[in-house]
Amino acid sequence: MVKINPLIFREYDIRGFVGKELNDDFAYCLGRAFAQLIQESNLDNIGIGYDCRHSSKGFAHALARGISDMGSTATIIGMCPSPVLYYSIIKRNFGGGIQVTGSHNPSDMNGFKLSVGSHSLSGREIQDLRIKMEKIQNEDLPIGKKGKIQEENSIPQYVAEIIANSKPHLGDRKLKVVVDAGNGVGGMTGVSVLKGLGVETIELFCDPDGDFPNHHPDPTVIKYLTHL
Repeated sequence: MVKINPLIFREYDIRGFVGKELNDDFAYCLGRAFAQLIQESNLDNIGIGYDCRHSSKGFAHALARGISDMGSTATIIGMCPSPVLYYSIIKRNFGGGIQVTGSHNPSDMNGFKLSVGSHSLSGREIQDLRIKMEKIQNEDLPIGKKGKIQEENSIPQYVAEIIANSKPHLGDRKLKVVVDAGNGVGGMTGVSVLKGLGVETIELFCDPDGDFPNHHPDPTVIKYLTHL
């Protein structure tokens, strides 16, 4: 277990360097602490999504083990953009959700976004979760009856619903759109939605690749918009 660095518990998420500050043991401990939090609200079933960074899938499964060891259900919805997890929380009636994502940060970083129901944790709530993790580390909580770990894919339903809701507003307009996903997970849904709406779509770097070989997936940086 890496030593818990309080500085990686930010205002709206947890973010740190893989190996140095985040590893599978950290994710496992976070899963146990988050399950405790969910149980305090008499909720169950925690959805877990993850991005394409090389560490993300391992972190997701470590989270699921921690959640299960606390007796709660973990539902891994797989690699997906964060909005798919938020959609799943509502549609699947999850008690909470964790998205493993480094967002726009460099590839050697990763992080976690956390929600109880549809409420995203922030500020003091994230610090309280850190305190729970520290207690779990120090007290070595016993493992009781394990909860279920299951897998679901929410992307097809998510894409279909966006297409159904958007078609009436598009009308007969013929559009041509260039999509640069920067090899992030946004291309997994964005392209499908556009094509489902009949939009002529030109794809740039829409295959997820945790090395981000073409440019970093941060559209706020002008130089990363060059190809677009």
